Parts: sequence; C-alpha cells; structure tokens
Amino acid sequence: MQKSADRSLLVSAGILLAIMLVIALVAVVVDRMWLILWEWLVIAGLWVYISLLELTVEVRGDGLYVRFRPHLWRFREVPLDGVAGCEEQEWGRWYAWRIRGFPYGGGKRAKYVAKGRRGVRIDYDGGNYVLIGSERPEELAEAIRGLIKEKG
Repeated sequence: MQKSADRSLLVSAGILLAIMLVIALVAVVVDRMWLILWEWLVIAGLWVYISLLELTVEVRGDGLYVRFRPHLWRFREVPLDGVAGCEEQEWGRWYAWRIRGFPYGGGKRAKYVAKGRRGVRIDYDGGNYVLIGSERPEELAEAIRGLIKEKG
C-alpha cells in the first residue's frame, strides 16, 4: 500500500496566500471588508480540501485497486485486461491533479494522482491509459507487471 505526498502542498499554499493578498487589497480599496471574511472562509475550505487528498494504491492477489479520498471512499479496481505495457513516468507539477473515469473505450483516460509528479502509466490496447501516482513508482510498476504475468 502506498500513499502519495509531495511538496506541491507548499506551492499550493503560496498560491493561495497570493490570492488572499490580492483580494485583501481589493477589499481595502473598494471599502468592502466583508470580502476579507469570505476570502478567509473560501481559502480555508480550499486548504482543508487539498490537505485531505489521499491516494491509496493496493496491489492484491486478485487485482490492482485505487482509492482517492475524498472522491472515492471505496477501492475501485483498475482493469488489467488488454494491458499493452506498464512503465514508470514523471509529469509536470500541475499535469495530473485530478481524477477521471476508467478507460473503457472512446479515448477515455484515467488519472489518479494526489500530490506527486511521479507514478506509473498503464497502457491499454487501443491507446487508452491510466496514470497512478506513487512515491515509489519503480516498486509499483514491478508489482503490477508481476500481477499481469500471474493473470496472463
């Protein structure tokens, strides 16, 4: 089981602080002090949301499972049928900060990345893929390859 974490939280904090300062300056200029209260509430809510992001990846004997809190509270199985390849990958800081559906055709792609810039890319026949974030992508890729060999 792996949990993903990175320094991206500090970058997010810096961006949120800059936004707060701009809103505070606007509030002072237009004499709307209630804006500052709303600003703090919204920013605090965003900060709590970002800090609650947790990606858990489990390689079990019967398959590969992901849980991405607060979006997915239950584990969801990543399909391993029709896998063309599995490799470690790095991406840009903001590239994969989201969750999408599983690739069941139609060019869909899935991304499960919480706060990191490294992970595993599972390519499927037909050009679809899944990105799974990990602090130890080499170990995760090796475990997935072993699971694919067992099932294959």
